[in-house]
Formats: sequence, structure tokens, C-alpha cells
Amino acid sequence: MAKIAAKPPSAQLKRTAQRSAKLTEAAVRAATSEDGAQRTLWDVEYKGFGVRVGKTSKTFVVFRRIKGSKQPRYFTLGSYPTMTVDEARTKARHYINQIKDGTDPVYAQRQKEAEGVTFGQAWKLFRERMEARKYSARTVGRYAHYVDKYLGPWLKVPLAQFDPAWLREQHRALKRDIAAGRYALVIKRTSRRAGRRKGARVKPFNRTGEATANHVMQFAAAVYNRARKTYRTLPESPFDAIDRFEMEPRRAAIPRKQLPAWYAGVKEIPNPVRRDLLLLMLFTGLRKQSAISIKWEHVDFEHRTVFIETVKGGRTRQFYLPLSDYLFDLLQARRAENEELAKRRYVPAKSPWVFPCNTDKPSASGHIIDPREHIEGVPFIPHGLRNTFLSEAAEAGVHPYAMEALANHRSPTSTQNARYLRDVSKAIEWLREPMQRITDHLRVVIGERGSTPPDNVLPLPVRQAA
Repeated sequence: MAKIAAKPPSAQLKRTAQRSAKLTEAAVRAATSEDGAQRTLWDVEYKGFGVRVGKTSKTFVVFRRIKGSKQPRYFTLGSYPTMTVDEARTKARHYINQIKDGTDPVYAQRQKEAEGVTFGQAWKLFRERMEARKYSARTVGRYAHYVDKYLGPWLKVPLAQFDPAWLREQHRALKRDIAAGRYALVIKRTSRRAGRRKGARVKPFNRTGEATANHVMQFAAAVYNRARKTYRTLPESPFDAIDRFEMEPRRAAIPRKQLPAWYAGVKEIPNPVRRDLLLLMLFTGLRKQSAISIKWEHVDFEHRTVFIETVKGGRTRQFYLPLSDYLFDLLQARRAENEELAKRRYVPAKSPWVFPCNTDKPSASGHIIDPREHIEGVPFIPHGLRNTFLSEAAEAGVHPYAMEALANHRSPTSTQNARYLRDVSKAIEWLREPMQRITDHLRVVIGERGSTPPDNVLPLPVRQAA
């Protein structure tokens, strides 16, 4: 009978080849890999303890089956020579004892690490996330304010000690303290006219504290959830047990029946720069920061566009807004009047800003910071003008996608319109007619004379990108 030749050992067999010996410093130091194939030297003293020898590394491991599981698994102890044989043997003995008791030593170690993580450490991780995601400076400042003003005592509290009942009480207590004026501003100087003493607190009018308490707890929950991505043995978020205070949605948009009164009140504002800023915000729907930071270099009168440099969330994509006839006239008049006001030293001379601050009330930036004004009988906030713009745009029959584009909202990228609008020149021309339609509609609503919508709106030529 012919003899059958033995098959040569495969590479897989070479990688799994094992030897048993007493693991010593000399033995581990002398161990080498044959032809670069990984092999394991097992210790005869502790079953499952060994060192895996590769081409360039030597790693101490424990290979055991946890009580109650079906398959054994590898547990990494450390690398040689960073970890000595005696250190590895001690750690292996500890791991093996835990495995015999049915405990996962790796999970136990992670759980021990997570038990010591404080809210302050979690806040540091969250700040790193904000930096990586390029959060806006305003958002970063608001979150830092929450920590400094409301959550200072939490910084040294371990996250593992956050109890749902304790958090619910913290939520209610924060609401009560804010309503009682505990966190109100403190007067640093004596005001003779107001008759207030130095160090007195000024309680905000009709402040319940519910909205702030909700926002602070929502932020703290985000910090906790960020920490769980690093320390996965932390329990499920205990913030889910908080019953947030039910808030009435703030109707920020100015009701249509009050728009004529609002417009009449704005026209009576003594400061013409602040007057035109509010009108521009109504007729463009721009966010406050975007509106106040427009420079003259951003306004293209030839092609009737304005480039918006500051947008929400720090996004840097280009955003060009077409100017309707009303906005075109408003900005031209504003430029001419700014020159006259500069001669009278009412605003800084040669200011690059469309809406410069007054010389008697200068700002660090050089432009208006707070556009809030009191209009008798029409309470409103500046952001409400953006909501009003979008509400009236819908009433004017503007396509929802055009509304989203004019508002500079984040748009979907999978639609044909989104691909079309990547071309800036096409986007401006596509949005020019909706912008004019909204302007004509608003002028009718506010009761301005001679505001009949035209039959046709012809697009003006737009400078092509180089």
C-alpha cells in the first residue's frame, strides 16, 4: 500500500502553535516568533495565563471561560516589557479569581473607572465635543453660564451618584430659587434715584424659572450622555426621570392685525439706524446676529444682493440674499444717511457697518448690539420678526423650499432643488421672485401706500462666480 505524504503545517496552525512552560523574565525575553507567525507561551502555574509572541510585540493574556458563558475569550493584561512578568502574574491571578466567580474583569474595571467620573470631568469631555463640532461662540457661552451660575456644586459629584429622585428635586429647587430671585443680578453701586442699597438683588419681573430650569437640566443630560460614550458602564441616563415643566409655546410672530401698529411705531423711532435695522429684519427674516453684522462690502447694489457672513451654528457655506425693491431703496437711503450722521458725529465716521452704533453709546464691535425697542401696544422680540417673515411668506403662497432657502435653514441634499441651488447664481435668481413676492405682501399688510404687487418680476443679472 502506498504511503500518503503528510501535509505541511498551514500558516493558521503556525499562528496557533502553543507551548507550556514556567513564565519567567528570561523565558519571555528570549521568546521570538518563528517566521513572523504569532504563537502563545502558556504558564504552567496558572491555567489560561500566557504571553502571545508576535513579530514585533509580546502581550500578556488570560484565556478563560467566564462562569455561565459558553465560549472562552481572551483578556489582555498588558504589553512586555512595559508590564513585568510578576505584574502580569498578579493581575492574571486577580482576573482568574473574578472569572471563576462569574464576573467579567474588564467590565468590572471599566465600572470601577466610571464610578469615579465626576460631572466636572464629563463637562470637560463635552467642551471637547463642542470644540470638535465647532459650536457657535454664543452656544458655548450659554452652556458655560449654566455651569458657572447653576451647576457649580455638581462639578465634584460622581455621575454614578446621580439619582433620579435627587435630580427631580434639583429641577424643582432650581425653578423655586430663580423665581425667588436667588440668581438675580446684584447692584454693585448705590442708586440714589431708585433708592436701592448697595448689594441688593434685582428680581426680574414675573419670572417663574420654569424655562431656565428645563434648559439647564436638558444641558446636564447632554453632558451625561456624552460621558456615557466614553464610560459605557455608566447606567442609563437618570435625567429621563425628570418631569419637565410644561411651557406654553412662545408666539413670537407678530399677529397680522398688529403689524400696521408695529410698523407705525417703528417709523417713529428717533434713531433712524435702529429703525431701519428692524425694518430690514422684518423684510428679510434674518437672525439678529446676521442682520447687525452686515458690512457695506457685503452689499452689492449693482446685482442687488447681500452676502450674509454670520450664520447659525458656525456654518461657513455661502449665503447670498436677493434684495427686493423695498430693501434696495432702504439700504441706499441708509448709506446716504449714514454719511450725513457721521458728519454730525452721530455715528462713527467711515464705519464699515451698515448699522453702526451711536457715538455716545459705543460698542466694542462698532455696530448695534441689541436691536430691541419698545413699541406701544405691540409686544415683540427681535427674533419674532423672523417668525413673522416666515408666517407671512406662507400666506403669500411662497414655495416651502424657497422659504427654507431664504431663511438659510439647513436644507436636504438629496433633492433636485438642493443640487440646483448649489450654483450660487442660479440660487439667487430662483429666490429673487419669492423675495419680491414676500415684500409686496408685507407692504400690503402693514398698510403702506402704493404697495400693489407688480404683475411681473424680472430677474436682474447676477455676477457670475469666477
